[in-house]
Amino acid sequence: MRAKSLLGEIETLFDDRQEQIADGTGGDVSGPHLTLLYPDKMIFDDAAGLIVHHLKRQTGIHGDDKRKIKEFMFHSVPDLFAARRGELSDDEDEDDDGGDVVETEGKQQFQPGPGSYSLIFGNNTYYVFLRLHHTLCERLFRIYRQAVTIAETEAPYRQMEKDSTAVALRLRALTEIDIEEYYPAFLDMVKNLLDGNMDPGLFEDTCREMFGVHAYIAFTMDKLIQNIVRQLHNLVTDEICMKVFDMLVDESVALATTGNVPAAEAAYQKRAEQMLAEDNCFKIVIRKRSGKLEIEFMEGLDDERASAHSADVEKWANYVEKYFIEEQIESSEKVKIRMMKRPVLLLRNLRWKKSRMKMKM
Repeated sequence: MRAKSLLGEIETLFDDRQEQIADGTGGDVSGPHLTLLYPDKMIFDDAAGLIVHHLKRQTGIHGDDKRKIKEFMFHSVPDLFAARRGELSDDEDEDDDGGDVVETEGKQQFQPGPGSYSLIFGNNTYYVFLRLHHTLCERLFRIYRQAVTIAETEAPYRQMEKDSTAVALRLRALTEIDIEEYYPAFLDMVKNLLDGNMDPGLFEDTCREMFGVHAYIAFTMDKLIQNIVRQLHNLVTDEICMKVFDMLVDESVALATTGNVPAAEAAYQKRAEQMLAEDNCFKIVIRKRSGKLEIEFMEGLDDERASAHSADVEKWANYVEKYFIEEQIESSEKVKIRMMKRPVLLLRNLRWKKSRMKMKM
């Protein structure tokens, strides 16, 4: 799953909705363009564990950036979903370059708030990360559910089954993994694959033997995790991404991310649109109870429309300025006539303004 294809998907949904608006078809066309459902929040720890495992072995990522990513995965992400926070072990609290524990006391942290949902306004990187994170959690849960199903249905008959012909002829090695340990064993296999300690072909064969036809979703698990780590690295190093997160922290203190204060939420959206004026802006709503992820692609101003908008603003400023400059008010008969017919400003305010200007002179 490439970032370009994920962005293209939601842009296509946005264009389709714009066509429906232009044609007057489709009924209610407001709301999110894309809705995804996290199957179970308990899988967050496993997803974060695999991501951090691969992160630790990336020599090109600075230790401080690794610490930020770990905190984001074990604390910020669960907070957004109202899930249980992951625990940072001793080796994760320490800097990966051998430094001491980095103190974070006194630094303002994200405040989840009491609302029914969490609200984020983010750019392309946030959108791509959440799409990839959802895919990883969904695949892990499907593997976990299949492992539980196998353990419940096949365990009683495991000892009664005869070896297959392939095993009897030594064409395939017999798996020594207990059925009850399929899922933990699978997580260890993914880590070995990420470390280069397991051949991809052997990984796929073992997955097929364990999960049968359901194993195909695990074949690109390593590529998916590698892509997620790249997006997380961008989140903690890119200037705009860091500003977006700082803005999220600030607005969470003002309860703008909880859905309980509409005025604060509107101000948050305006601030985000201004910050991401030159980038795509996404409105991301996370339903805490259901784990539903709603993504809306916010329409931005293209260059032509932005220029027209700036010109309109300038014209209006010049128009209003006429009514506050005494010389123009006294000399322009056209302005006086227009003011008498359709006054934009009250004449009493103009008289008050003129008197103040004379007093200053």
